[in-house]
Amino acid sequence: MIKFIATVPFIFFCLFLQAQEICDNGIDDDGDSLVDLNDDDCDCFFDFPSGLIPNPSFEERTCCPNGEGQLNCANGWIQASAPTTDYVHTCGVLGNPFLGKEAPLPFPDGDGAIGFRDGKPNNPNFKEYAGAALTEDMEPGKQYRLDFFTGFPDDDASISFDMSLYGHESAGALPFGGGSNTIGCPANVNGWDLIDRKTVTGRDEWVNVVFEFVANKPYRSIVLGPSCDPHPQFSDDPYFFFDRLLLAEREEFGLPYSEITGSVCADGLSLTVELPEAISYQWYLDGVALLGADTPTITLNELEDPLGQYQAIIETPDGCFVSQTYDMVIPFYEETITEFICSGESYLLGDQLLTQADMYESLLLASDGCDSMVYLDLIVLDHTTGTREDLICEGDVLSVDGFEFSEEGSFSYVIDNLAGCDSTVTGQLTVIPSNEGLKLEEELIELKLGEFVDVSTSFVDPAITQFSWQEIGGGIVSTEENLEGFRPLENTSLILTGLDEFGCPSIDTVEFRVERDISAFIPNIFTPDDPSINQTFQIFGSPSVEQIAELYIYDRWGALVYSSFNTGPLDGYIGWDGRFQGVKALNGVYVYHAILDIVDGTQEVYSGDVTLIR
Repeated sequence: MIKFIATVPFIFFCLFLQAQEICDNGIDDDGDSLVDLNDDDCDCFFDFPSGLIPNPSFEERTCCPNGEGQLNCANGWIQASAPTTDYVHTCGVLGNPFLGKEAPLPFPDGDGAIGFRDGKPNNPNFKEYAGAALTEDMEPGKQYRLDFFTGFPDDDASISFDMSLYGHESAGALPFGGGSNTIGCPANVNGWDLIDRKTVTGRDEWVNVVFEFVANKPYRSIVLGPSCDPHPQFSDDPYFFFDRLLLAEREEFGLPYSEITGSVCADGLSLTVELPEAISYQWYLDGVALLGADTPTITLNELEDPLGQYQAIIETPDGCFVSQTYDMVIPFYEETITEFICSGESYLLGDQLLTQADMYESLLLASDGCDSMVYLDLIVLDHTTGTREDLICEGDVLSVDGFEFSEEGSFSYVIDNLAGCDSTVTGQLTVIPSNEGLKLEEELIELKLGEFVDVSTSFVDPAITQFSWQEIGGGIVSTEENLEGFRPLENTSLILTGLDEFGCPSIDTVEFRVERDISAFIPNIFTPDDPSINQTFQIFGSPSVEQIAELYIYDRWGALVYSSFNTGPLDGYIGWDGRFQGVKALNGVYVYHAILDIVDGTQEVYSGDVTLIR
């Protein structure tokens, strides 16, 4: 496994300063116990990339902080959440004055920094963040690098935390959380993404931290601060600082390696850094020149003690460049796993064939050829058994766990239990003999639309105790043995199902044929004053007529003299008594218009005339 620890590679714009210390011979020439690049005499002038973050070291300010909060003093920075970060500066406070936790001095760059909490007593979600709108959008698909310093006070509760970087596509996304002190991290709000996160540790010092990532969105705002997880010591007011934030495309930070090939533990690891215009190369291990290592490529495993940090300095006609730092470590992997096998099976761990439950360990080779210690908790699961009793009706089939049984007696089958081991199930199947069933009096009933009918059974086995009448493709009509007052509105069939005490069914079917006979009798004469014949004007209909939906009667001049709506059943309808506005209407011919509702949901229209005779 190749492990990168990224630090800031500098572009050198001049040759090494002339001093007593010679910077490429591996010797402490000036006797100060500092060799080559570790000696300040070998420092050269360098430039950082300008970056996307405005005011990256918090130096541009409008005021000196004299209390907590006050990030508004630092130009370009925004309080990102309701819990407020603290602006600290050598011209004012150096930490949160209420917590008594101050930043280590000197600051990594300039005289200002930011202090923030990662929780407080009784509120692990009280997390403080600082945010900024970038000078331009990140480009999706490009690799970026955020290089900054994290500061740790001299405090037992503040020696480690998870520093996290969040991004949003909008420049106006700050602050987040709607003023809530318990919202936690930005990832709890729509639109904010966690870009990167890493655990940082230290005490009374500043630690360089680097995030390298590929932007998957055109982020325009960033937030820096703790992770979403509660800090394990939130009750003790953990408090941290950050300073000198440089965010730019990765290639702007210096010369990357053109090739990293091979494996540390297998065939040897080689680093290559190459410039076409190079005059010379010199490789360094932990800042000390490797004599003879003056080619573009170095194979680390060829060295007697290859562990440490590597850099190459390349001289060109335009000056000299330093490569990115590569940290050479021999990885040692550890993994604890839990595996399950069934009784009688085995598990292969390296060259060990294991069959017993126990804790095992084995030193194996990882895919990159390095040592890997595997700790195995092997659990052996027993095969299980189960029993069941079932009954079915004669002619039915029992379907269970993918198996089918129809013969009375004992049965067994094997399936996988929840643990994946064999489970043997044994059962006893009882087949209930068919009863003598039931029989309806009629198989076919013919009737006219609107008529009601009763349907009875002619025979029912005494063992049958439950009944259900159901239309084919429809719902249940009745649960009585005999069906009363059934009015079919179209040709249909009913199935009568009877169940005995074991739930075994018996069925019979009756078919209904419905004649759509719609007729209405409307008299053409009525005599309001003669009780012997039609005293009122009424409409009489066959059983298919539900009611009179509308009835209008007009005189010969077209005036409406009577109307009625939604009369209900016709046998209760009285009709027109021959009066108009309380006065007896004159003898003569009147015109009617009637709309009748039919029981099947349709309507029929009738019009005509009727003679009133007194």
